[in-house]
Amino acid sequence: MNGETKRPLRRRLLGALIFALWCVVVVEALLWGASLASTRVDLLLTNRQGVPKRLPDEETGHMRNPEYAENDSRGFRNEKALDSAEIVTLGDSQTAGLNARSEEAWPKQLQRMLSTPVYNMAVGGFGPGRYHYLVDQALELHPRWVITGFYIGNDLWNVVNEYYILDVPGIDWRPKDPARVQLVQAHAKRGEEEYLEAARYLTYQPPSGARKGKGSGSRERRGMSPVRLLQDHSRIWGAARAIKAGIQVRFFGRRPSQPFDRRHWEQLVEAARTDPGLVVYQSAKVRTVLHPGHRFNGEDIEGDSLVAEGLDMSLHMLRRIDERVRAAGSRHLILLIPSKEYIYHDALDPEPLPGTLQEALARNEAAIVSRATEFFEENGIEYVDALPEMRRAVAEEVQLYPYSTQSHPDSPGYERIARAAARALEERGFAAGGP
Repeated sequence: MNGETKRPLRRRLLGALIFALWCVVVVEALLWGASLASTRVDLLLTNRQGVPKRLPDEETGHMRNPEYAENDSRGFRNEKALDSAEIVTLGDSQTAGLNARSEEAWPKQLQRMLSTPVYNMAVGGFGPGRYHYLVDQALELHPRWVITGFYIGNDLWNVVNEYYILDVPGIDWRPKDPARVQLVQAHAKRGEEEYLEAARYLTYQPPSGARKGKGSGSRERRGMSPVRLLQDHSRIWGAARAIKAGIQVRFFGRRPSQPFDRRHWEQLVEAARTDPGLVVYQSAKVRTVLHPGHRFNGEDIEGDSLVAEGLDMSLHMLRRIDERVRAAGSRHLILLIPSKEYIYHDALDPEPLPGTLQEALARNEAAIVSRATEFFEENGIEYVDALPEMRRAVAEEVQLYPYSTQSHPDSPGYERIARAAARALEERGFAAGGP
């Protein structure tokens, strides 16, 4: 009798298990169907971090990958590829919104401020030569305004690299001297090494000899695990991941892009005691670390002839962009985006001494901005400088950047850049749906 009772129970349990598996399969199939039917649903439900962010490109060196999360079908960082937009933005990672979510980049915050479509065509690593390369694509959307984000921190070097090494089409500059090309190539190699050296300050570095985690072999084995396969391919898993992220935003607010790590902060403060390339900024509510030793190399117009040439070339290409945009019947606005180091310079206490890297960087950046704005005014080019808005935020104790040496803003920093652009457009008569 006891055995006869167990058999029906086992059958019921087996039946329940089969029914549950059937339900999982049906739900998975339905979610897969929705994913195939909608790009937005597919981005929401898939783990696409394994997809490369960029793809090689013969003419520009690289472009954003349309298959990467948050990119549209053209490869730019938008919800979808628009056929038309009131405003199109060009720029580098400061405009693409590195270090923040797509909707927190300043072009998307500008879109919400003005209640008008803004299409973001920025690509990290680009400079004025490649902004010019993209301008025809931008004009295909028939915008009323094209805004070019000109990042003082590295655009001068990027345009030199675009002309002498990448040979980006459309840059008409003086004939290439082979000796100059070799000089640029050597400079680029040193720059890559310096960039890798600077990157070590972005995260906590375990003491020498401390365990740094599992080796690459362990990571490879983890990549082949059933759990990883589910993370990458199950749409149910993706739905759970999206729900969790939505709950975090809804009930806990937007978390900073780099959550505060006291060990890392203390390590940076200690390093700044001996490294003249690091400067600590700390107030009642804000703390962050400036890295003039890294940023200075892209702004040294006083001591580096290549960077000085980069300023001349940048202004030349920005004028070419302006001419092209205006010839198409649209208006063009250049948005000057200052470096983190320059933004905080006047608030540092004690004031940086003459001869320090921080003082030299601020002096060079002030000269770059002065030369650029004078050039824009002489050529009738419309522009706005985001520096006053960013410095107001510093005075208001707004945490614009992560606490580390990260040079890209958090969401509040991008919001202030958007505010500067919005005010400039409104002062020029912009209104959603207007002329």
